[in-house]
Amino acid sequence: MTHDFASHTTGSKTNRRIAPPRVEVPETQSLRGEGGRQTHEWQQAGAAVGGLLRVPSVPAYWNAFEPSNWTMRQGTEDSYYSVDLPKDSPAFRQIVDYIQESISRAPYTSPAKEDARMQAVREDLSLENRQRLTPIQRKKLEQRLREGDAGAPSPPRSRNVEITRVECIANEALWERYATAVQLYRQSRVRKGKNGWTPRRDTMKLIKWARGEPPLIGARKSWSNVPLPESRMRECRLTGDPLGPGEAYLFHGTRPEIIDLIMEGGFKPWLAARQNKNSPEAPPKYGLLGQGAYFADSASKSMTYDRCVVCRDYDCVDASCLTPEGDRPVRQIVLSRVLLGNPDFATFYRSRRAQGVGVLPDGRTSVVSNGLRQAPFSLGASMMNEFLIKDRVLAYPEFRIHYRARKD
Repeated sequence: MTHDFASHTTGSKTNRRIAPPRVEVPETQSLRGEGGRQTHEWQQAGAAVGGLLRVPSVPAYWNAFEPSNWTMRQGTEDSYYSVDLPKDSPAFRQIVDYIQESISRAPYTSPAKEDARMQAVREDLSLENRQRLTPIQRKKLEQRLREGDAGAPSPPRSRNVEITRVECIANEALWERYATAVQLYRQSRVRKGKNGWTPRRDTMKLIKWARGEPPLIGARKSWSNVPLPESRMRECRLTGDPLGPGEAYLFHGTRPEIIDLIMEGGFKPWLAARQNKNSPEAPPKYGLLGQGAYFADSASKSMTYDRCVVCRDYDCVDASCLTPEGDRPVRQIVLSRVLLGNPDFATFYRSRRAQGVGVLPDGRTSVVSNGLRQAPFSLGASMMNEFLIKDRVLAYPEFRIHYRARKD
C-alpha cells in the first residue's frame, strides 16, 4: 500500500509533502520511554522472534480522503494532519453509537473531591496560573474546591450528548512508534516448540469490559494470539484495518489545550504529577493505578475530566456559558488505539499509588482495574474500569471527539 499527502495550500501556507512511515523492526533501544525503564521484556522477546509480521505503513482508511481534505495543524514543535469524518460515513456513525451506548449502559458520577480533579483545580488557582483566568473562571474553580459541600457544586456526572465533529488524526511519528510496538508485542506473545508456533496465555480475556466485549468498534470477538498475515486477521469495521490481540479503542478526557499537545506529541505518562507534591518528604502519591496515562472503556467516565471552554468547570450547566443560539459549549475527548497487551491487574487490597512509570512487572505492558460495578467479585481497585499505560508508544490518539451535552 502506498500513500502520500500531496502538497497543498491552506491559507497562505503550503503544506509539506510527507511520505508514509515504512517501519521495520527496530532495535529495542529505540523504544525507550522517558521516565521509565529503557527496555521491556516483551519488547526484547518480540525483537528476538523478528520477521513474522511487517508493520503496516499507515491506516488503510486514510487513503479514502483526498489530499486536499487534510489540514495541517502546526503545534509548538511539530505538525500533524487532521480531517473531519463525514457525518453520513459508517465510521462517524459507529463512533457515535459507541459513545451513546457506553453512556446509557454505564452513567457515571465522579466521587466528590476526587484527588486528580482537585489537584488540577488547585494548579489552575496557583499564583503562577490564576492571572490567566477570568473572574468568572476563578469563581467557578474556587467553588469546585468545595465540591459536594452544602451550597457547593455537585460532583461532575455524565450526560446525554450530541456529537458535533469527529476529527481523524494523522501523525506519522506517533503512528510509527505505535505500529512498531504492536508488532513487537504480537511477536512476543508466541513461542516456538516442537509443534511450531503456539500462543502464550491471553490475559486480555480476563478484562470485564463495560460492553461485555472488547471495545473494538465493530469487531465482535478477540483474535488469534498467533501472528498471522494481514490477509487472515479480522478487520475492524471502523477503520478497515487489521487489529490484533491486545488492542482496544479507549477514551481519555482532559482539557482542550492538553489535547492539542497529545495530538502533536502523544501521551507522556512520565508527566503525570504526584498528588502530594507539596509533601516532598512523603512517599509519592499518584492515581489509583500509579503514575501514567489513564484511559476508560466508557465515555461517561472520561467526560467528567474535560472542561467547559468558557468557565473551565468540569460540569458546567450555567446559562452564562450558553452560545447565542442557546446551546451548551462544545467539549472534547480523545478516542485512542491502546495496546494493553498483557496487563497487570490491580486490586483494592494492594495500593499502587506510589508506583512511578518505571514500576511494572516484567512481561506486562499495562495496568488494568476491573471495575467493581462491572465485576463486583473481581476485587478491582476502582468502581469503573480503568486502564493505565506507562510507555508512550502504547497509545495512538486517533480521533478527537467534539460534543456538547444535551439540555436536561
